[in-house]
Amino acid sequence: MVCRQPFEVALNHLGGLAIVVFLMLGTTCRVPADEPRGGKSARIVAKTRPFDPEKLLRAFRGRREEARLKALDEIERFHSDESRVASALWQAIEASYNGKQAPDSLLRAIRLYGQIDDDDDVPAHVVSLLSAADPRIVLAAIDILATRRPATALGPLMKLREHPLYPVNYGLRHAVVSAVARYDEAASVNFLVSAVASLDGQLKYVVAQHLTRLTGQNFGGRSEDWRRWWEGNQTGFRVVSASAATGSRAAGTLAHAAVDSTPWDYDVPRFFNTPIYAKRLVFVIDISKSMLSSVDGVTRLDDAQQQLDGAIRGLPEDAWFEIIAYNESEHAYKGKLVQATPVEKSGAIRFLYSLNAAGQTNIYDTLANVLTVDPDLEAVLLLSDGDPNLGSIIDRATIVQRITQQNAVLRISIDTIGIDAQGASAEFLKGLAAANFGQFRASR
Repeated sequence: MVCRQPFEVALNHLGGLAIVVFLMLGTTCRVPADEPRGGKSARIVAKTRPFDPEKLLRAFRGRREEARLKALDEIERFHSDESRVASALWQAIEASYNGKQAPDSLLRAIRLYGQIDDDDDVPAHVVSLLSAADPRIVLAAIDILATRRPATALGPLMKLREHPLYPVNYGLRHAVVSAVARYDEAASVNFLVSAVASLDGQLKYVVAQHLTRLTGQNFGGRSEDWRRWWEGNQTGFRVVSASAATGSRAAGTLAHAAVDSTPWDYDVPRFFNTPIYAKRLVFVIDISKSMLSSVDGVTRLDDAQQQLDGAIRGLPEDAWFEIIAYNESEHAYKGKLVQATPVEKSGAIRFLYSLNAAGQTNIYDTLANVLTVDPDLEAVLLLSDGDPNLGSIIDRATIVQRITQQNAVLRISIDTIGIDAQGASAEFLKGLAAANFGQFRASR
């Protein structure tokens, strides 16, 4: 492949001599034999092409998603630091963000725009996206504001509790409370104290953890204790440390010791010592052949059945749950969430003890399907030895990536329990939980 470099590249390398050389002969560049197409040499050439805003705008005015994604890819690879990119991206976004169903290219453009640091208009523009019709755009804007934390965005973020989807969209509620909690302000604490009284289940736990980080207090899910404490301490309040407003995708959970000591207003059930705060959850249990492995005569499946038996019995009656066992395929108790009544608990326990271990381990397809069981699902508790060997995806890193992408809007907490998981298997389960608002526990 032969390519002609523009004058400015030659000038950078040769100084004044480049003028003579360029005018007489021009300059050429060749991709080395061991350099793949699109490698370093191609990047140098592409980088010298100035950014063309009209090319991006034409792509977004058109109907071809492929063209839009290609234009964004070019920006991300070659032009992200150019001054005209911010204005062009916003023109493309502004012209198309009010549709009810945003294409992936628009969501990607918004994320790229949110990464631009040297344009003062970005925060205000992103705040305006909070009124978008597509909740995925709203969530993308919330995440950008949570990362950047512009002072002007806190009020609009808190006002999202008046959004028509706030009462019915778990992912939106999760995103809002987590974004507000990133601000080390008394107003944030006031918002969260109010939220802990109105929310329930997993999200109430998330809010309680954020409050503990910000205040140093540990009232857990006891909303009345939070209210009384806040009434006496809100005047002149300051967060416990500057680092309190930082956090991770793991939803700001504390170390296991602190999590385990979280006060609650009822006895919290546990599964392999993982506390269960969610009121809408799915237990996902490995029943592949590897679950026949035993320690002191107790197989992994025996252990899982005993632990899940206790967890189901401990669920409060206003919880809704499902059990999905998996090997090559899925084996569901009911195929939907059922209320934790005495009758359903008994039926679920009978189903649990009817399971036998055999076959291989299809983690990805099972988990991808589990995330669609219920639109208001709050938590998944995944038990596995961490060794996927069957399914449409078996590479561990790719499984984490794809599940995290699928869960980006849902915000479901995925807790993982590694039963005899070691090495790469344990790291896979840790990574899956950390990327999806959950915790990892090792068992046996």
